Amino acid sequence: MLVFTMLVVFKDNISDELNEIVIKSENEFHQIVERLLKDHYKAILPEYESDSAPLIIREFNTPSGRIDFLALDPASGRIYLIEVKKEDNYRVATSQLLDYVAALKNMPVNELVRAFSAKIGNYENIVKILEKTEFALVAILPEIGDGFRALIDYLNDAGIRIYGIEIKRYKPQNSNEIISINTYPDPEKPRISKKFIKVPSEVDDAMKLICKLAESRGAKELVYYKTSADLRLRKEGHNIVLARIRYRKRDNSLVFALSCRDNTGHLVLCFKITIGVNEILKKTEKLDELLTKIKQAYDSLYQ
Repeated sequence: MLVFTMLVVFKDNISDELNEIVIKSENEFHQIVERLLKDHYKAILPEYESDSAPLIIREFNTPSGRIDFLALDPASGRIYLIEVKKEDNYRVATSQLLDYVAALKNMPVNELVRAFSAKIGNYENIVKILEKTEFALVAILPEIGDGFRALIDYLNDAGIRIYGIEIKRYKPQNSNEIISINTYPDPEKPRISKKFIKVPSEVDDAMKLICKLAESRGAKELVYYKTSADLRLRKEGHNIVLARIRYRKRDNSLVFALSCRDNTGHLVLCFKITIGVNEILKKTEKLDELLTKIKQAYDSLYQ
């Protein structure tokens, strides 16, 4: 059993004069991560919202293999899938995480409910938390290189939430051991999508107009996260209805897709519509058709 007193800092605060301690084995690396999840979970669970500790399951079995760690944020309902690799093999870690999240999405929700409720003995509370579940993938490695950063950017632009976390150990003289953590992308900094370089200024106006009009049609508590070419809408706190708007440069249009969770907890596409930016700004009949569909979808949510 690995026992030590650690001081957790972020990479920018590490002096070049410190000597790195080589992590000798996969088991040692797993023990460090397990200790961090227990005592410093917000340092390695990006965008963690709860004031209380996460519910942790180690080595959770799926049809695609065994996940190193599952961590549940009780506040947001987000489930973190964590894969730990001592060797700098981000391709293997990423492919495993994608296999695992696909397997989880196809598993009956009650299997996850039983697994997490066993941690706290409250089945009904876990059911409520998992109603708003979304997944975040976390690959923990000793090094994050340019290749992994590029892959992370690509997957995030494609709508797959994934983070890379670099963990290193240092031992200064006459001091506690230092664990250095570097997270990419940094959740504290806005990440700009690289998929589109130039976006007409009227696109932002069109996106904001849809938000405003959708709220007037009953789509309450809409929030959006806008990049240079991307906008997402979701039902805050529930994530039962997920809407996404993607700007399409070739014909200056917005593709609006809205999905709802079915009885098994899977997201199912409700409708998809393409509408020109100019049609939105001029408030044509097609815009009215879109807003009517949004209202119907949100009305069904509360039935």
